[in-house]
Amino acid sequence: MKMNFTKTLFACASILCLLSCSSSLIATNGKKWNGTEVLQKITDETVFYVDYEKVGHKSALNTIDPSDIASITMYEKSDKKVPKAIKDDIDNGVVLLITKKYAISNYRPKLANISKEYHDRTVTEPNDRDNLMYVINDEILKPNVEGKLMNLKFSKVKSIVVLSADEAQKIYGSGANNGAVIIK
Repeated sequence: MKMNFTKTLFACASILCLLSCSSSLIATNGKKWNGTEVLQKITDETVFYVDYEKVGHKSALNTIDPSDIASITMYEKSDKKVPKAIKDDIDNGVVLLITKKYAISNYRPKLANISKEYHDRTVTEPNDRDNLMYVINDEILKPNVEGKLMNLKFSKVKSIVVLSADEAQKIYGSGANNGAVIIK
């Protein structure tokens, strides 16, 4: 009994840390909730998914480093848009965590299919690709670049320009030491 309580307490603390440290990462299908409100909605029956894989309940958070999270989305039964992969568990609510690694594995190939220049820069110069600055419609992405890029409407991308470090620094300053990807 004490072990369960400790694990549940740690899981709650982990999710509170995730929610408070990454409040800009929380999506709730259009609803605006703060971390405390989201925590109040999580019950013992809420099911957790990481990268669309069911991991169970709160205690599954024990192995997740908050800095590895790209996005957190909470789904309820009343939500109209629920991914197929989690629909079977929606009755009790679902928290979907997407890791940065998963997000990157999804958005990089999509951007590379749109732009040969992006493909060449991220495949032939992989050492720089993790430190590129991303700019979407004149907005510099930070923090949580991975979560925002994964949720990009790729069908609406009109152009992708990759700037060298020198070009990017002239426009964006020292934050673009490894170059920049401009998406419009």
